[in-house]
This record gives sequence, structure tokens and C-alpha cells, in this order.
Amino acid sequence: MNKSTYGTQQWLEKISKHELPALAATVRLLEKIAQDETSSLSILGQSVLHDHGLTSRILRVVNSVNYNRSNNQITTVSRAAVILGYDQLKRICITARMIDSLLNNKNISEAVYQRVLMLMARSFHAARLAKMMLKGYAEDTQEEVYIAALLHNLGEVAFWTMGGQITEQLDELLTESSEPSGDVVYQLLGTRFEQLSVGLASNWNMGSMLVKSLGDPNTRTPELRSIHLAHKFSQAMVEEDEVARKKSLKGIAEQMKLPLPEVQRMVIKCTDETLQLARSYGAGVLEPYLDHGSKHTNDATEEEPAPIQSKQSLQLQLLRELTLVATETPDLNLVIHTAMEGIQRGIGLERVMVLMVNPSYEYLLPRFVTSDSPEQDKQDFKLSLVGAETIFSTAYKERRPIWYKGPQHQRWASLINNQIRRISKGQAFFLAPIVIEGRCIALIYADSMENQEKLSQDDFDMFTHFAQQTDLCLSVVLRLNR
Repeated sequence: MNKSTYGTQQWLEKISKHELPALAATVRLLEKIAQDETSSLSILGQSVLHDHGLTSRILRVVNSVNYNRSNNQITTVSRAAVILGYDQLKRICITARMIDSLLNNKNISEAVYQRVLMLMARSFHAARLAKMMLKGYAEDTQEEVYIAALLHNLGEVAFWTMGGQITEQLDELLTESSEPSGDVVYQLLGTRFEQLSVGLASNWNMGSMLVKSLGDPNTRTPELRSIHLAHKFSQAMVEEDEVARKKSLKGIAEQMKLPLPEVQRMVIKCTDETLQLARSYGAGVLEPYLDHGSKHTNDATEEEPAPIQSKQSLQLQLLRELTLVATETPDLNLVIHTAMEGIQRGIGLERVMVLMVNPSYEYLLPRFVTSDSPEQDKQDFKLSLVGAETIFSTAYKERRPIWYKGPQHQRWASLINNQIRRISKGQAFFLAPIVIEGRCIALIYADSMENQEKLSQDDFDMFTHFAQQTDLCLSVVLRLNR
């Protein structure tokens, strides 16, 4: 066996930059929520809303029986953040992104893929189990423990999902060798999976709980002990090791200070809920491993496909949710973010931003941005309202919605300067004023780089409708807050 010329740092760079950049970016952005709650919705917009597939998956989870105990459908991530709280929503976002990143790699062998499934099932189950063990603790502590347990084996899972000859070689060695698995891994890779997990946790700013659980596993705080016991039990369950499973179950009962039969019932219920949740995340492929710990086997091995919803039906739901947000949670920022989400998802526009008027009425400044390059857009979209007339100053001063159809149409050509041409990339876009009590306070800008040729009159009418509904909702919020 030839030891790799790679070391821990080289593997970390390869995983972060080339294998899991989307997961790394999401984790880093979502960690900012804990540091700056005032911009939480903006951070969610940057990390989630421009990914329509991820948004759909999150909303499906949010509306599952595990989270939504009422019959009221939650249609926007913005409202989900208010109802569930940012900690829970952060956890759902990270879990969904992790599943997307780790289970959708088709370039790995079947044997390696089965290893990934087993590890993911262990992580998914252990996260729910660790949280269950801390039922009486503060919600933020439970959520931090959940994330730490979920990502506990991240280094190992990330390595296997890379695919390629090195993963197949290690899989074969681990299958055939009688040496301890950690030694086999180190001899081939020049690092250990635990070191990769610690490195990723530190580099991605995943929080102190995860780093402590990996770097100092002998610490016996209730939180770290719960993570340790949860992973021991989940590993035994997935690997169908009955002796280890009973031993871990006894440890859980001692940790929770509850009778063993009661803990056994709680663990069975937790496993059943994990099965249901896996289907909600679109991870039904984990079910064969999770079923090992359930008191019964559910015949539905495939998650039910999400019902097909018409564009018009979705738009009506999003408009209704916008009104609900204004009356239930009278917050100006929340209303604006909900409107932006409605425009983006209801119409299919990719880049949506709200440009606020500065106090001296000289500039439009991007205050709220949902796009794949939010920081760059915030720099580029500082637009003057004085001097030569532009399409933006016209929309602002005349308080009128405008559909710019691109350079091939002449109607607004004289009002498109070099800056606007550059930031819009020469493509079509929509503009609409936000007017409160007769005064224009902002403009909504929206475009779609990929589908701009398909923008229709119906799209523009719906965009205008969302803008007008935003005006009404913001007026309601101001009235309620007086």
C-alpha cells in the first residue's frame, strides 16, 4: 500500500474548493445568522432563494408533519423563518444542502455509494437522536447539538463522495484488511477521517460544539456525551450490531436518567420520525438503513413526489402569504423579503432587489438583494437620481412600472446609460415603484438572465401586482406600528 503524498491540509482544500463548494458556502453564510440576527433574512436570501430546487425541498420539509402541526400551508421561506425561528430553519437549510451535495454524486462506484448511504443514514439518525436526548434544554442548544451530530462524520462522507480511483482503492482495502480501519485510512491517505472532520468544522466556522465533539471527544458535558452516544447507537443500528446497539441504548438511558423501556420507546419513535423526515428531504434512498431501527417496516420505500402546482396557483398562494405576513408579523423588512421571494419564485425571476432612496434623494441604493452575487450587485447598483435622466430615475419620479425589453427595442434606449447596460448585462428587466402614502420610497428591480426572452406580458402584470400588494402591506405595517 502506497501512502498518499497528500496530507490533511491538501485533502481539506480539495474537498472545500472542488468537491463541496456549495455546502461550504451555505454553511459559512448561515453561520452569520447567529452573529447578526438583524440581517438573517438577507443571509437566507443570499444562500437559499436563488436555488429553486433547494427552496422547494426546504418548504416541503417545513410543511411535513415533523414541523408543521397545523393545516396552514407555509409557502415562503421568509414566513417559515418567523414561524420556526432562524435556528431551526438554519438546520433545515444545512441538512437539505448536505443531502444535495453528498447524495447526488453519480460518479462513484456502487460499493462506495453504499458507504455514503450508510454514513448519511447514521448522521441523519444520530442528529435527531442527540436532540431528543436534550429535550429539556434550551432550543438553541438543541439545534447546535443537532448540527454537530449531523456533521460529525462529514470528513469521511466528503471523502467518499469525491469518487475516483482513490476511493475505490480504499474501499477495497477496508473490505479485505484485518487491520484497524483508522490505520488503513492513514496509511493510504496520510490523514484520518477525524482530522478531516475537525479541519472542515474549523475552516467552515461550523460552531464550537462540533469542533469540541471532534477534537475532545472525552469531554463529558451532557451535550458532547449526547452526540457521542447518539452516533454509537446509530452506527450499531445501521450496521445491525445487536450487542453494540443494546450497550448504546443502556448508555442513553443512563444519560437521560430514564428507565430503559421508556427510552427504547422514545428511540423507536425518533427512528420512525427520522424515516418520515428523510422522505420529506427527498432522501428516501436512506430508508433501508434507517428501517433497521424501526419497530415496523413501512412499505413506502420511495418518497411521494411533490404535487405539480400551476404557476397561477403558486402566485395566488404567495400573494396570500404576503398579506398574512403583514397582518401576523408587522415588520417592514419581513414584508419586503416575502414580496421579493414571491416575485422570484412566483414569476421565475432570478435576480430581485429593492433599491431604497437615500436621505438626500440623490441615489438609489440596493438595500435588499437576492441573487447569486449579492455583494457584487450591492456595489454595482448604486444609481444616481440627479443629472441625466435614466430609466431608473423615470420609474422613480413618475412612479410607474417599466418593462425594459432589451437593446433590440427602442422605446427606452435613450434612458439606458453605460452603467445600466453593464449591470443589466444588456438584458431585459422589470422595474416598479414602492409607494407609501403617496411617496415613492424605493424601486423593485428584477431580471432573469436565462429566461429573459421568455418574459411575457402576464409576467410583467404579475410583477406589477406584487409591487402594488407590497405597497398595501407596507402601509398596513406602518399603521399597525403607530
